Amino acid sequence: MRVLVTGATGFIGAHVVAALLAAGHEPVPCARNKLFGKRRLPGLDWLKIDFNTDTSVENWLTRVQGVDAVVNCAGILQGSLGQSMDLVHSEGPVALFEACARVGVRRVVQISAIGADPNGATAFSRSKAKGDEALSGLDLDWIVLRPSLVYGAGSYGGTSLLRGLAALPVAIPLPDGGRQRFQPIHIDDLTRAILRLIEPDAPARMVLGAVGRQVRSVREIVLGLRAWLGIAPAPVLALPTGVLRAFAKLGDLAGLFSGRGTLRSTALEQLDLDNTAPVEPFAAAVGFTPRGFDEGLARMPSQVQDRWHARLYFMRPLLFASPLLVWAAMRGLFRAGTVTLDWIVWLGIASGLLVMAIGAVTAWALRSQR
Repeated sequence: MRVLVTGATGFIGAHVVAALLAAGHEPVPCARNKLFGKRRLPGLDWLKIDFNTDTSVENWLTRVQGVDAVVNCAGILQGSLGQSMDLVHSEGPVALFEACARVGVRRVVQISAIGADPNGATAFSRSKAKGDEALSGLDLDWIVLRPSLVYGAGSYGGTSLLRGLAALPVAIPLPDGGRQRFQPIHIDDLTRAILRLIEPDAPARMVLGAVGRQVRSVREIVLGLRAWLGIAPAPVLALPTGVLRAFAKLGDLAGLFSGRGTLRSTALEQLDLDNTAPVEPFAAAVGFTPRGFDEGLARMPSQVQDRWHARLYFMRPLLFASPLLVWAAMRGLFRAGTVTLDWIVWLGIASGLLVMAIGAVTAWALRSQR
């Protein structure tokens, strides 16, 4: 089958492309950064697409010609400059879906999110729900999959954050002690399900919660990841959500320009949703029951690069912020008219100590060689 995959450089999209190749299908990967995709998989015919601008049916008609199925994996957790939640989750995908209906591409799999709700608390959940609702109104053999937390050998977004928390020294701070519930699904089980659902005889016109068989709290997930990484146990500290919201605002500011952030408000708000669903309807539709979280980790031994990445995760914002802090201090001194040799010496000492601290933490993080 020839299958068009949007969001093909993302975590889920890249795994879908790999699974299609392994199964003997012909993926047509699409991404905003076509060059990045071609570097990773040079043997494929990549298409440059952008849901922020490709919002008319005409943008998609030639792209879906000769395609047997479409899997839409594109998504953003929070908007940024040049990235609109409504465009990426609703207007752009709807144009794609309508092009499929016009050309005759019957089978469409939409990767949504388990918290998608037209009256949801976040723009993420509301915009996802708009795209799902528009697709369900078309005369297509559509399937909407709403995954809970998706994890695998690599990490991204929320799973990177959880790994970073799991690797913290001394103690692990979690909002409200990590009581929030998820039903993690392994990426291999998700892609296996997608391969089944693109088949012409697969079930259609269904909204399914794509979940694993085990419900786990954030506390259990983080402690499980810590053990999986081979790091000694540490106590969990229950942080008030308000404290984390303050840090998330800083993440929002950084993400406004980069499209990314170590911790952002939407991620925090999504935690408060019940990210669980009955596994039975999903298992019946795809023909197998996805593994539980504990089993998924047991089948996926951690590697040295997993430990390095987890321990260095929270260093990234500090590295970006350090030059800004020094610049802000110098600017403040000049504006105050108090630039003296003593102040410059003290600023130099503080900057040196900051560099030494970053170096010490980096050395600690990279000490594991196995």
